[in-house]
Amino acid sequence: MILIFLFCYAISLDVDDINTVVVDHDRTPLNRDFIRQLNASAYFNIVDYPSDTQTAVRHIDHGQALMAVVIPPGWTADIKADRESPIQVILDGSDPNFSGISKGYIVAFIERYNQQQLIKFLTGRV
Repeated sequence: MILIFLFCYAISLDVDDINTVVVDHDRTPLNRDFIRQLNASAYFNIVDYPSDTQTAVRHIDHGQALMAVVIPPGWTADIKADRESPIQVILDGSDPNFSGISKGYIVAFIERYNQQQLIKFLTGRV
């Protein structure tokens, strides 16, 4: 019984402060807002802003980050033109449980951000 009690505190499925690097190829006010909100989240901690994807992957490979977010050039223009506007997310897959939970957090964050932008658009506050 004591072991079960101890393991309840030792084993936690909560993931927070995910060390994240962001590669920003667009550099517009909209994606700076996206990055600011990402960093303000309790789940993500932006540790660096590398200039290219290869450097971001090296951060993951060397254990300096667990996730990379890559914003492509023209991301804001695609959003404003109502075109598909993907963001690349690269996760450290060495711990499948951690990467699965992290993926869920980033997907939920992006969905919430999209909803906020839609509400701003529909209410004319863009």
